Amino acid sequence: MLQIGRYLLLPLMAIMLVGAQALWGTAVKHHGIMHGTNMRIIQNIITSPLIWMGGLLYVFAIVVYFFLLSDNKFYVVQIAMTTTAIIFSTLLAVLFFHEKLSYINVMGIFLVLIGLSFVISR
Repeated sequence: MLQIGRYLLLPLMAIMLVGAQALWGTAVKHHGIMHGTNMRIIQNIITSPLIWMGGLLYVFAIVVYFFLLSDNKFYVVQIAMTTTAIIFSTLLAVLFFHEKLSYINVMGIFLVLIGLSFVISR
């Protein structure tokens, strides 16, 4: 069972993970870093601020992850991290990328929340 004060770290970690992935996705899709020769692609990746910011966010998320693992069961941390990342990914997709959710998508998120409540209450 996660300690109450640590619950706040889970959304923070999920936001950092999803934020890093969004930065990487933006770099790949909108900044064309994967175009050109192999050497040019490597140079684009190494010099992209979006790639570096995403990497930095990932490092911070991993530190939070290790901190949570030090006091909690692996499966609880892993499931809580995954479900909160699903929820934040969905919010990011809707708010920033203007993707549409179906009724089934909303029900899936609701079921994810129910599942998370079962896992963290044990």
